[in-house]
Amino acid sequence: MDPITIAAVASAGAAVTGTAYTILKPGSTGAITVCNTSSREIIISTYDLGDNVQLKSYENKTIPPNDYSECFATEGIGRSSCNSFYVHIYDGSTSSCLTSSWGIKVSVGSVYNYNSGNTLQKKIPA
Repeated sequence: MDPITIAAVASAGAAVTGTAYTILKPGSTGAITVCNTSSREIIISTYDLGDNVQLKSYENKTIPPNDYSECFATEGIGRSSCNSFYVHIYDGSTSSCLTSSWGIKVSVGSVYNYNSGNTLQKKIPA
């Protein structure tokens, strides 16, 4: 290949790589707080809002009884903000999933209580 062709190919590769990074860069992270007011340990698994398969959680947080934890995820790859994402609740002693389908869609910046069962209750600020 002549030097001009090599330069053109290298330049095109750099442009494609830059574009791919812009499209595939991680999305902005959002957080919620989960308060476990039950008498059993729970595990909260978070999933990006745009994750259509949910094979791998964004993170897993074990929350003992009468404790709380911040939980994080994104809206998906390349998203510049995060307003919501999905969570699943697991029983900490049996690892059984208590939620179904996509899980629970949560709003970033909110505080949720877990009392029992398969749902979270959003706390309303006083």
